[in-house]
Amino acid sequence: MGVALSMQALRLAEDGSVSYLDGPDAKFTLSSYDFYEIVEAIEDRRGTWQKGDPTFAWYHSACNQREYQPNSTNTFDPSVVLRSLQEIERELSKYQRRYPAQWVFVTLAPDGREVQHHSLAAIYKGRRCLFYSDEQGPWAKETDPGLRECVHHELAKEPQISVQLEADGPAVPVTVRRLSLLAQYGAALAAMKRVCRRAIEERALLYAAAG
Repeated sequence: MGVALSMQALRLAEDGSVSYLDGPDAKFTLSSYDFYEIVEAIEDRRGTWQKGDPTFAWYHSACNQREYQPNSTNTFDPSVVLRSLQEIERELSKYQRRYPAQWVFVTLAPDGREVQHHSLAAIYKGRRCLFYSDEQGPWAKETDPGLRECVHHELAKEPQISVQLEADGPAVPVTVRRLSLLAQYGAALAAMKRVCRRAIEERALLYAAAG
């Protein structure tokens, strides 16, 4: 499997010549590992990972390509790919609690923008802590040397906490937010659907390859 999954709307002539559609919605590239995480999670929940889920037939075909020049074997009907992406969104929305999630710690920048941290060092309840998350959820782990070093505070039921980023600093609110798999990749799925719709509108094909 390659490191990038590329999608592009194009026309393929009978003589094999290729003409690519132009514009921001005519192509999209994302990490193949990111999309594989989605596919693997869904196939695992459905129990279809061994025999292959028909929802992802186009994707598995794209991953197995050894020829990266568009041709009749690595171009797809965009309506088929669009239905696949829509099915992914329905699946991840309906069963979101069954899929792995990420937790982030959100602070506000001086201009009011949200800043997401996957880990954060701060003072919590008067003790220096490292905020992070794992498969069990979000945690504040005490880091000061001594008997309480590595004591963990569970934060999954704490939507917002107050910390200090510096010893003598002001109290800073931190939102503890769960990001579902759909929330993590929703923007990428939306971009992929736009490429599909552009290809459908232009009566074009969709080239997809992981490489």
